[in-house]
Amino acid sequence: TPTPAPTATPPTPAGACPVECVASWSSGTTTCEWRNNTNGVILPPPGTLTLNCGYYAAYGSFAYIWDGAAANPSAYPCPPTAVFGAGANYCVFYNGTNGLSIPAEGTLDCGSLVSSGIFSYSYSAPPPPPPTTPTPAAASGGCPAECIETRSSGTTTCEWRNNTNGVILPPPGTLSPDCGYYAVYGSFAYIWDGEAANPSAYPCPPTAVYGAGANSQAYCVFYNGTNGLSIPAEGTLNCGSLVSSGTFSYSYTS
Repeated sequence: TPTPAPTATPPTPAGACPVECVASWSSGTTTCEWRNNTNGVILPPPGTLTLNCGYYAAYGSFAYIWDGAAANPSAYPCPPTAVFGAGANYCVFYNGTNGLSIPAEGTLDCGSLVSSGIFSYSYSAPPPPPPTTPTPAAASGGCPAECIETRSSGTTTCEWRNNTNGVILPPPGTLSPDCGYYAVYGSFAYIWDGEAANPSAYPCPPTAVYGAGANSQAYCVFYNGTNGLSIPAEGTLNCGSLVSSGTFSYSYTS
């Protein structure tokens, strides 16, 4: 693979999808996908295009190459995370530069580039937070505004309850909790079938952010320390009643 020396912009946080990618999340796996004619990605015609991903494991780079005589390079600019090279006419991606940051455990999938106009990488993680400036977190232990706060025997519980304080959960038959990542990443979510229950009818609570995953999956994900959510370090999360009772909560000693 040719090795020009581009001036690299600071890399994004490990795992965050580049701006030109379509991000999706399913069953604990995040996928960042370059998709032809989407977010400014313009690939040369399939008949002119070949792939070179064999160097990724050793060098952290991969590329697509095309016949410049058959497809004028000026009509097919490289995505922002890649750099252009003349001669063979290629767009090469270097992990760790130009906003591309594939985690060490990430896997690259180039097999669909020619047939479907897509290529991607995947890694195990909860969905990445959106690139927005979060609102200030509540004082540690203070319940978010949409929660119901109760106190008993020195324990405070903050509970999200369906159809209360603006919390509107999707129907139980479409809904599942995903709280297994909380201890490691400080995030948890509920997920539902977006085809069976239109996401526009079930907005996320103010402390959560919305995301769309593969196979019409929709989710609301909560990140501790952002958007007014501040669960103390000793707090415990309870997602077990989400489907059966339309409630989920956290508790802490106060």
